[in-house]
Amino acid sequence: MKKIFLDTEFTGLHQKTKLISLAFVAESGEAFYAEFSDFDIKGADNITQQFFKNEVIPQLGNLPYQVNEINRYYVSGNTLEIKLAITKWFNQFQQTKNSLQIWADYYAWDWVLFCELFGGAFCIPQNIHYMTMDLATFLFSRNVKRRY
Repeated sequence: MKKIFLDTEFTGLHQKTKLISLAFVAESGEAFYAEFSDFDIKGADNITQQFFKNEVIPQLGNLPYQVNEINRYYVSGNTLEIKLAITKWFNQFQQTKNSLQIWADYYAWDWVLFCELFGGAFCIPQNIHYMTMDLATFLFSRNVKRRY
């Protein structure tokens, strides 16, 4: 089973959060990065807004639109456009059911938001294993201290 690492940025820790960016890196080096154009930072709380204004927003828009380099794919667009690009990116891997294992920093955020792109966990591409691996819990279980 191939490991693929997932990270996202989103508008805050609340039920109506929206994705700002999403990235995948496969253990074999393939990478995907997307920036969403249909989020509204005004829906974030004050702490989150400050972090995104200072740290995240200045980084957005520095990548070319839909450039396919060797093993690298970058896209900027609305949620539907990015969902289609993600599906295309995942098609380069083995199509056997559950052949890809997603590792996320914290599954309750990254994994849930990823699944919501497809209409829920039951609708993700078939080659993605239904159960994500949670890096935060893995590191915690090994007493690895996080900086945040």
